[in-house]
Amino acid sequence: MLIYFDVLILLLTLNVNTDGASDSLYQIVEAVQGGVAELPCSLNDREEGDSVYLVLWYKREDRTPIYSYDSRSPKDEGLPNLWSEPTVFGERAVFYPNLGDARAFLRVRNITKQFDEGDYTCRVDFRQSPTKYHRVRLRVIVPPGVPELLDAEGERVQGVLGPYREGNTITVSCQVTGGIPPPKVQWYRDSKLIDDTDQRYSENIMKNRLTIQGFKREYLNSRFRCTASNNNLSLPLESSIKIDMIFPPVGVKISADSAPFSVGKEYILRCISWGSNPPARLEWGWVDLPSRFNEDRGDLTSISQAFEWNVTKSSVTFRPVSADRGRELTCSAGNPEMSSVSLVQDKIKLQVYYPPTVELAVGKAINLEDLEEGDDVYFECSVEANPPPYKVTWLHNEVEIFPHPGGNIIMSNQSLVLQKVHKEQGGEYRCHASNVEGDGISERIKLNIMYAPTCREKKDRVYGASENETVLVECQMDSYPQAHSFSWFFNNSLTSTLLPKDSFSSTPGHSLLSYTPRTHMEFGTLLCWADNLVGNQKKTRPCVYHIIPTGPPEVPNECVNVNQTESEVVVECRLGYSGGLPQKLHLEVYSNMGALLANKTGFGERLGTVRISVHKLPPGSQLQLVLYTSNSKGRSQLVRMEAFTLDYGYVDQVLENPLELEFEQVPGISILFISLTVTVLVMVFSLFLVSAYRRKRSVNRMPVQKAPVERLNHQIQDYSLDRSPDILKDTPEELRSGFQGAKSKQRENIQGGRNLLRVSSPPEGGFRSLKPGLSSEWSRVDRVQEEDLSNHNSAVLDPYHQKFYDSGGQKGWTDPNSQTVVHTQVGWGDQRDMGLQLALPLSTTAVHRIGVRTPLLDEDRESCV
Repeated sequence: MLIYFDVLILLLTLNVNTDGASDSLYQIVEAVQGGVAELPCSLNDREEGDSVYLVLWYKREDRTPIYSYDSRSPKDEGLPNLWSEPTVFGERAVFYPNLGDARAFLRVRNITKQFDEGDYTCRVDFRQSPTKYHRVRLRVIVPPGVPELLDAEGERVQGVLGPYREGNTITVSCQVTGGIPPPKVQWYRDSKLIDDTDQRYSENIMKNRLTIQGFKREYLNSRFRCTASNNNLSLPLESSIKIDMIFPPVGVKISADSAPFSVGKEYILRCISWGSNPPARLEWGWVDLPSRFNEDRGDLTSISQAFEWNVTKSSVTFRPVSADRGRELTCSAGNPEMSSVSLVQDKIKLQVYYPPTVELAVGKAINLEDLEEGDDVYFECSVEANPPPYKVTWLHNEVEIFPHPGGNIIMSNQSLVLQKVHKEQGGEYRCHASNVEGDGISERIKLNIMYAPTCREKKDRVYGASENETVLVECQMDSYPQAHSFSWFFNNSLTSTLLPKDSFSSTPGHSLLSYTPRTHMEFGTLLCWADNLVGNQKKTRPCVYHIIPTGPPEVPNECVNVNQTESEVVVECRLGYSGGLPQKLHLEVYSNMGALLANKTGFGERLGTVRISVHKLPPGSQLQLVLYTSNSKGRSQLVRMEAFTLDYGYVDQVLENPLELEFEQVPGISILFISLTVTVLVMVFSLFLVSAYRRKRSVNRMPVQKAPVERLNHQIQDYSLDRSPDILKDTPEELRSGFQGAKSKQRENIQGGRNLLRVSSPPEGGFRSLKPGLSSEWSRVDRVQEEDLSNHNSAVLDPYHQKFYDSGGQKGWTDPNSQTVVHTQVGWGDQRDMGLQLALPLSTTAVHRIGVRTPLLDEDRESCV
C-alpha cells in the first residue's frame, strides 16, 4: 500500500513538471551516438546517519520505472538488488552508487539518438530523510561522416598528390556528409589552420574548397588535412593528402680528413649534397693536368652512398700516388628526375706529399769488376721527393759514413767520391734521403776491391796438446778473390821446417792442418801463408799458431781454514799452474767415520786464490777435508786437512750474561754506578773473547797434509820421463839426495819439538818457526804431492777405503791392502782457551820438493819459440 502511494505521488509530480519545462530545470548531459552516457543522481542529500533505501529511474513519457536500485532486501552477499527494463536499457545500463563524496550515476552504453535521447528522473528514497528527485536531459549527438577529398575535376584523391615542381598551383575540395548538428569543415597544413571557410552544399552536405598557389620547397612532404567536427566529446574526423615535389640540389661539398695527402696512406673522402628531391646522385671525377693526362691516378674506392630526406652522402677511400700532385678531384650532384642542367659540382686541388725515391749510380768510367786498392770511385744520388729532402746521407755496409778532413772521402751535394780506396772500403754502398714524409733508400751497389790475403784472426792462437795427441789447426784467410794456395811451416828454437802438402787440406780461403807432436821437441809454432791473384802473404805477417804441452793441474797450495762456525767451514787455497787449461778446485768433507758430508767446487784459471764455503755441517764435529784441482786432462794430487765445527754450548757460554741484577731494588745512584761497572766488565770480557777466538782460529787454519813416503821413488821415476822442451829439471840422483836431507831435517824438527801452525809451499829459504821461545832459524818444510788417483791404488787416497786410527798420541790413515801408514805426530798442549783444549801439531812429515815441469807460454812462463 505504501509503494502504491509513493508511485502515485511521483506520477502527480511528473505531470505537474511536464508542461513548459525548460533546460534550466534539468541537468544537461551530452553523449555521442554509439558512445556512453553517464546520467548523474546525487545520494548525499540526506540527514546524518541516514542511508539510501531505494533508487528508481524514470523516462519522461513512461509511467513506470525503467531501472531500480533496491537495498531493502539485499542478496546473500549483502549487495542490493538491481533491475533494468529490458525494452529500454536492458543490460546496457549499470548504476554506480559511489556512496560518499563521489557522485552516483547511471551508465548507459551504445547510446542512440532515436531511442535514448530525452528527459530522465532519478528518485532517491532514504530510510529516514524525505525522498529526493533529480532531473536529467540527455542529448545525443550524431557525428558527421568521414571527409572526402576531390580534385578540380571532382575525382576522389587520397595519399600523395604530385609530383609538382616549384611554382605550381592545385585545387582540392573537402566534402562532409551527415552530422547532427551540422559539422564544421576546416583545412590544416600539418598543424597550422589555413582555411575555415566552409559552406553548406545541400541539406546534408558541407564543403570547403582549398586552392594552393605557387608551390614552395617547404610544401614537400607536408600533410594537408581536412577535419569535420560537431562536438567536443570525440576527436574530429579527418582526411589528408601529402604533396610530392621534385627540385634540383641546392649545393654540394667535399670534405677530407686531412690535407695535404701522403702517398702510401689511405684517406676517407666525403661528399654531401642537399636540397634535392628525389635525393641527388653523386659522382667523383678528376680534372687532369695536360702533362699528366696519361699518368696513373690515385685509387678511389666507393664505401657508401646514403640518402636521407633531401640529403645525399657519399664516402670513398682514397690512396694517392705521387702523380696526383696538383690534380683536382671533383664531386658532382644531380637530380635523376631532371636534366643535367641541374648539376652542381665541388672540387679540391690535391697537395700530395711522398717520401723520397732514391736512385744510386756510379761514374760511367768505373768498372766495378776491376777495382783494386788505390783506385778512385765516384757515386751520384738522384732524389725525387715532395717536399724536397732536408738530408741526404751515405751508407757503407748499413753504417753512415762522413767526410774526413784530409781523408779520401769527399761529399758534395748528392755526390760521393772515394779517393784511393783500400780493402776496408769494399762492400755495399747505399744513398739515403729524408723528408717530412719519411725516408728513401737506394738499391745497393757493391764494391769488390781486390787485395792480397791477410789472416782473419789478428792475434796468435794457442793450442794445448799432449804428446801423441792430434790437434786440428785451422787457418782462415781474408782476401778477394779468395786465397787458392797455402803453405805451412813449423818453427821452434831448434828447427824450421816446411810441412808437406799431404799434411793439410785446403779450400778457397781456408786450410786445415792435422798436427801430432810425437816428442817434446815437436812443440813450437806453426806458420801459415796464402796466395791469390793479387799477390801473396809473404810480404806481410803470416798466421801464427802456438802448440804447447798440456796436462793435469798442479796441486793447490797454501790451503787454510779461514773461518768456522757451528755449521760452516770456509777453506781458501791458492791455485798452482793450470796445466794450460781451465781448472777447478774441489773440496770433499768427510766425518771421522769416513762418511762424505759435502762435495763443493770452486773455479779459477789463473794463479789466484779460491775460497769455498761448506754449510749445514753438524755442530761440534771433527772433519777431514780433501782438496784437489782438475782440468780436462785430469786432476792433481790430494791435499788433506783437519777441521772442526763449534758446539752450540760454546756459543751459549759466550753469550751468557754473568750479571743478574734486580735494578728495581737499587736506588738511583747505585743503579748508575752498577750500570757503569757492568759496561766496563762487558767490554773487558768482549776483548777477552775476541783474543781467545783469534788464537783458536789460528789453530784451525793449520792444514794437515799426508802422503806416503814409500811412493817417492815412483814419483822420481815419473818425473825423470818428462820430455818438456827447454826446461831444467832435477835429476833422479838430486831428488834422492834431497830426500835423504829432508829425512834428516825431519828428525831434527821432531826432536826439537818445533810447532808448525801453518804448512804451505814455502818461500825461498823456508818458513820461520812460529812458536814463541823456539829457535828463529828457517825450517825447510815442504809439502808432499800425492800421486794422481788414476795411477795408484785409490784405497790410499779415498777416506772411504782407509782406516783412521788414534793411538799413543798419533793419528793417521792406514791402507787396508798394503798396511802403509800415513800419519802426523800430534802433541797436545796444556793451554786452555775459554774452557776448550787446543790441539797443536808438533811436526809433520817433510820431504824435499819435487821438481814440476813448466809448460810453455803460460802466464808469466817463458816460451822457447
